[in-house]
Amino acid sequence: MCSTCLNEDLRSHYMQHVGWDKRGRALVYSDIGMARDKGHKSNVEHCIQVLELMEPILPPFPNDQYIWVVDFHKFSISDMNPKMAIACLKLFGRSYPERLGQMILVGAPRIFNGFFRAVSPFADPVTVKKVRFIKGPDGKGGGKKFDLVVNEFFDAETKAWLVAEMMENRLRWKDLARRKSWLAALITADGTRHGWWEQNTKRKSKFNSEAEEGFDEDKLAPAVLSEHGHDIRGCPSFIQTEACVRMTNFAIQHSSRGKLTNLLVCKSAKKSTAVPVNTETDRSGGTALQG
Repeated sequence: MCSTCLNEDLRSHYMQHVGWDKRGRALVYSDIGMARDKGHKSNVEHCIQVLELMEPILPPFPNDQYIWVVDFHKFSISDMNPKMAIACLKLFGRSYPERLGQMILVGAPRIFNGFFRAVSPFADPVTVKKVRFIKGPDGKGGGKKFDLVVNEFFDAETKAWLVAEMMENRLRWKDLARRKSWLAALITADGTRHGWWEQNTKRKSKFNSEAEEGFDEDKLAPAVLSEHGHDIRGCPSFIQTEACVRMTNFAIQHSSRGKLTNLLVCKSAKKSTAVPVNTETDRSGGTALQG
């Protein structure tokens, strides 16, 4: 599992499998501005983790692919690392050929256009041709209209999740978005409450891993709630599939050995253990849980 997320900051990366498109292909969502870690090696490590977790649950050919949606709403010069861009683009073409169905870049600013043209020659040309630019849900950025492209790939439920996630991160950046952690959401099986695990006395909001007694309830920050029950793990139908259960079990298993996450696992062990999955196939190629 991504060592940076486990040992340095629970919010190091914001990249995860969150749903399916209309054809049953996996939807991966990432937000560049939400990721605190800018190192190219650690970002590639996290990317590989996401892709490897999806491999066993991808539907049969020709839908054994993923659609990658990348939000640029907080993109800045600090994100213009050519090593990271080239490494990720090469990863798709070299290690996962034909797995990438489309890469949809949302709300990319004008400054990114020149950067993309500069790194494109170093990537697989087939991969580059699969990149599409669209405006953000707020109308900002370059490319085609948001609704036009999103309606082409996703059903109403998945589109609603994407819009809710993107707009929440734009409108509530300071008090909510910056406190989101997919890893914490998976371990606790709750993607609606954010930042409650932060300790107010820690300057970088990290766990006090030296405390033998575990969490100090008096030092925990109050939780910030997503609006209208929005769950960052994905839309309700996806959360009940084998894919999400698999990610949850994977996160719990590996987080017990992390410097920052071991206490979180202990605190949440009873409520976060995933329910066993049955084998009834759902429309997206995974298996669905029965309540």
